[in-house]
Amino acid sequence: MTSATPKRTQEPLPEVESHLILRVPPHCADDLRRLVQAGGQTLKDYLKIETHTDMRHGLVHIDDDTFAAKIVDLPCMIESHKTLDKKTFWKTADISQMLVCNVEDAPILPDDEVKPGPTKKPEKVDKKFVWKHGVTPPLKNVRKRRFRKTAKKKYIEAPDVEEEVKRLLRMDSTAIKIKWEVLAEEDIKDDKNDDSMGSPPHGDIIHDMFGGDVSSSGDEMGDDEEDMDVNIEDLEDGTGVSPRVLMEGEDSRTAFSDAGMAGDDDEDDDDEDGLDEEEDSDGGQQENELAKRLVELEGDLVEQEGRKKALEESVAGLDNPMLKQRFQTQLDDLLADMKKKQEEVETLQSIVR
Repeated sequence: MTSATPKRTQEPLPEVESHLILRVPPHCADDLRRLVQAGGQTLKDYLKIETHTDMRHGLVHIDDDTFAAKIVDLPCMIESHKTLDKKTFWKTADISQMLVCNVEDAPILPDDEVKPGPTKKPEKVDKKFVWKHGVTPPLKNVRKRRFRKTAKKKYIEAPDVEEEVKRLLRMDSTAIKIKWEVLAEEDIKDDKNDDSMGSPPHGDIIHDMFGGDVSSSGDEMGDDEEDMDVNIEDLEDGTGVSPRVLMEGEDSRTAFSDAGMAGDDDEDDDDEDGLDEEEDSDGGQQENELAKRLVELEGDLVEQEGRKKALEESVAGLDNPMLKQRFQTQLDDLLADMKKKQEEVETLQSIVR
């Protein structure tokens, strides 16, 4: 015996809401808005919408008035929401079309008079059904201003790349010798780091020590001292000549007499006195620079002492461990900097005083 299989009951499809915007003439908008807000059965008698088979044209009956309508595509989608308590909103649908009522005296075409247009691709829409404005006045002509067509960049740069590769290959074929090297990004970064971590120049060290430019008069003075030492040694050996005789040239060399030796000794004494005076002036200038640096460091220490007290109070009064750790790190860095400056102050005090 064969048992009859029970027929499966087909579940009804869920209702899908389809929303659109209805744009009516101004003299009908107020009454229609009032009826929509009030609700009830009177709205069905007041408003009726009929669509033609092309799904682009239709008729809108508002009370005793009848308007020709056209369904147009909006520039972008608009979300519609509903609320029951005017506090919470739920999204109901995405609106992409608008039904526009024609205010002018346009002929009302019945269903059988609508001529079907030529078949087109589904993705292409007739221009007369494309709405170029938004739903508010600031969005006038928004389709051209904000949704402008972008140029297609497909295969635009490829021909240039191919031509460049061909040109390089032609140059390689005509070259006598070819040498190439592959550079990695890591190597380039390492080279840059090595250059940046190099030793600072001598001028920067002097600038950091004395806080200003140092003239080259000291170097010139050093050269003069070397020349003077050589001349004095020559005089002690008995084979040298005086600095003035050397400057006048070899043709003016003469034998030394007792009076000449005495005169040369006097000139040497004068030169040595001048050098001592220059050394004293340079030493005084350097001492002034060190004194200024000492005063500056002492002022910094006084300021940092106040910051240290403020940070200590902040650390003691905080309960948040993250903030407390942050302030403690700042306090440790400040103490290390103060210790370094204190050592520098002690060194400068021993030199200046």
